[in-house]
Order: sequence, then C-alpha cells, then structure tokens
Amino acid sequence: MNSRLTRTKKGASMANTQPNIFISQFSDEIHQAFQQTESKLQGAVRAHRNVVGSTYNFPKLGKFTANTKARNGDVTGLEPDHSLVLATLADSYAPIYFDKLDQIKTNVSLREEYVKGTVKAINRKVDQTIVTAALSGSNVVPTTAGGWTYAKHLEAVKLLNKADVDESDRFIAVGASQIMEMLNEIKVISSDYTAGLVPVLSGQIGNLMGFKVIVLSDDVLPIATNVQTAFYFNKKAIGIAVGQDPTTEVNYIPQKASWLVNTMVSLGAVLIDGAGVVEMPCAV
Repeated sequence: MNSRLTRTKKGASMANTQPNIFISQFSDEIHQAFQQTESKLQGAVRAHRNVVGSTYNFPKLGKFTANTKARNGDVTGLEPDHSLVLATLADSYAPIYFDKLDQIKTNVSLREEYVKGTVKAINRKVDQTIVTAALSGSNVVPTTAGGWTYAKHLEAVKLLNKADVDESDRFIAVGASQIMEMLNEIKVISSDYTAGLVPVLSGQIGNLMGFKVIVLSDDVLPIATNVQTAFYFNKKAIGIAVGQDPTTEVNYIPQKASWLVNTMVSLGAVLIDGAGVVEMPCAV
C-alpha cells in the first residue's frame, strides 16, 4: 500500500490519510514511495560547514599571468584578483505529526517510517538548492535542440576545456531520460570505442570521459516546457554553506497528544565560478 505524504502551504488544510493504514486486512508493513535516500550532489560541490550566521562568503581567486624579468633584475609582483561570493542560508523542515492513539490502531511502525520519509524529503531539498545555484548564470552549450547526444557532450567538454577548468573532480548531473539517450550512443556503448568498458553492460554510465555521472530525479532536476537542463561542473565551481546538517528529531507534543517527527537543515548554495558549469538543455 502506498503512503504519500504531501506538504501544504502555511495555513492551508491538509488531508489526514493516517486512517488509511489502520488495521483491517492490510499488510503489517508500510511501502514507502520510492524516494531519494541521500543527497547526491552535496559531496560533489565545495562545502563549508558549521557556519555561524545567515550568510557565508566563499573566497574566489581570479586568473593571473606569469611575467618575465631581466637578468639580475627585480621580479615584478603580480596582482591577483580577489573577490567574495555570498551564499545565503535558508532553513528547511519536513515535519509530520501522528496521533498517539493512532499507534494502537495499526501494526506498523509509523515513527520509524516517518523518520525515513522526512530524511528523504530534506535530502531532495538539499539537491534542489544546489541545482538552483548551479543554473543561475553558467555557460550554455551552443546546440540546445534535442536530448543528451554525444555531440552535445563534446560541446560541453570543449567549453570547460577552453575555460581551463580543472580536469579533476568533474561531474555531470542528468535526468533519467538523458541516461537512456546516451545509452543509445554507439560511441558510448560500443567496445570499438570504449576498449571493453561498455557501460550498457551494467545499465548505467558511471563515468564518461573523466566525468562522474550523477542521475537526478525529475523532482530535483525539473522539467519546464518539455526541457530538462542537465549540467556539467567542476566541484570548485559550486559552493554550499551549511549551518546545520540534516538532523532529525522525534518529540512528543502534549497539547496535540501527538508525536512530531521533524527533519531539518540550514544551508545555502552559490555559483562560485560560472566558467566551471555548463548547462545543457535537453528535450524530453
């Protein structure tokens, strides 16, 4: 039996679906809707934790060019471009109440399942925050029509290379539709090109030309007007400032005669260097 938990706007009424799992002729287990169990992007970006305050400035160092000097002459000092990029923290919560007496009407562990559900909701929120920052001012591939093709992949790689983006810690964030498209590309799935490392054998692309591929759900990588924007990025190009890592509390609220399961997080994300992120609009 599926249990769908929805959040509503402040002040709006919320349908109470808990009686739907009161014991009748139902299984003694809750089947949670398939959800994201952990943040997929948090480990792929530059992070600063234990932030005190509502904002955090990521230092950014611009490029500078080496110079020469005359024999026995003095060296000329360089003037690197120093700047700061501001991340503003926001607080997010995933609270669920369940009545104390509801526990005697069902033989499932509501509290345990609600804890899992709220954690998953917050992890999706973390990734949504990172995606929003990544797509806030980055480069876009020249060819925007069509889906995730090998030709468009090469365009994205070219943009990063032309900007001299560090070749280590490179990632691609894509949706499920884009993965299926790329698994039809002969230069990706044929051993004639991959020296025996054929990703289709495992049903997924773990790495592609030095990029680690991260597959995001449509909840995290949204679709607008039949277009889903995948993006290529270097870890140092995006930053997250974390005041409070995802934390879960289970408390009894006497005035409600209910338990409150609540997972919360406080963080902000910012695009540090747009040259290190390339957007790829993909038709779906």
